[in-house]
Order: sequence, then structure tokens, then C-alpha cells
Amino acid sequence: LKEYGGANTILIDFRDYLRRLDDRTNGYKEWTRGATICWEAWQGFFKQLEEELRKTAGWLGWGYVPNPTGGFLGFWWGWDGAAYLQLQIVQPWKMGEQLLCFKVGAGEADKAKQGKLKDDYHQRIMRAGHDRVRRPDRMRRGKTMTVAQWASDWLAFGADGKFDFDKTVSNLKEAEGVLKRACP
Repeated sequence: LKEYGGANTILIDFRDYLRRLDDRTNGYKEWTRGATICWEAWQGFFKQLEEELRKTAGWLGWGYVPNPTGGFLGFWWGWDGAAYLQLQIVQPWKMGEQLLCFKVGAGEADKAKQGKLKDDYHQRIMRAGHDRVRRPDRMRRGKTMTVAQWASDWLAFGADGKFDFDKTVSNLKEAEGVLKRACP
């Protein structure tokens, strides 16, 4: 469509739409600290992150996660059989919260087993992460549970305020290391 030189307005409009969508999807490359980030830019970032982490992470996925509080755009990887890492981008269209969470999947376990898993993984990850992880604001029992969160910004920006993809990946790999130490 780039090469199209005709006058068909429908085709021209479609080509222009695809260009705008591509620009928004690749917009993560131009992020600056504090800027509003559109949904498509988060998707572009997740696609690039998927390509980077697939080399070592194996299991991963991403998409919209609905929940009673409005949902979030999520990216998950590093499954060890029970624990995994998850990015939670709450209100991605507003540059809302960006959490890096250590999660545990309890499946259909009863409440007592869920509580034991939650407490066990929380303690293990807190020990392995030292000052790099913190207790989440809320810890609840359930099929999936957040048992710890990254204590600082995982999304990295350089001194010039521009997004640093390589440092961001380095932060995420550091979190992987904490998970691996906690769940050998």
C-alpha cells in the first residue's frame, strides 16, 4: 500500500489508517518520563518484550485481563509450576499504575491451601529479593494471588528522560532472578 499512487479514496484512507496505527504501536520507542502512553504503544512494547524474553522465559503471554475493578493490560512470564511474574498496566490509556508483581497460581485449591501457598511464596520471594521487593498493599487468597511486588520502577528511563528498553529488560531479568532464587 505504500507504493499505491492511485486516487481511490477508500484505499488511501485505509493506508493512512494503517500508518497511524503503526505509528501508535511503535510509539513506545519514543516514550518519555511522565508522558501519556496510548494503549497501542503498550501493545507494541509487549510485542517487543515478548520477542526479547522468549529467548529465555519460554512460557509467556499478554493481553487484557478483566476484573471487577476495571481490569488491566497484563504481561506474564516465568512460570515455575506455581509462581510467575506479571506486569499490570492499570488504566494504560492514562499512564496509570505499572506494577511488576510476583504471582502464585493456586487453581482450585481450598482456602486453607491457598493461604498456605500465599504465605509460603511471600516469605520465599521476600527473602530472595531483599530490598528489591515489597509486600503488596493487599494480599488475598484466590486462584491467583499477588504475593510480592517490585519495590522500585521497573520501567526505565535515561537521564535524558527517554525510555530505555535495554535497562527495562535488565530490570525484568533481575526480577526473574529473584523468582528463580525463591523457587528453585
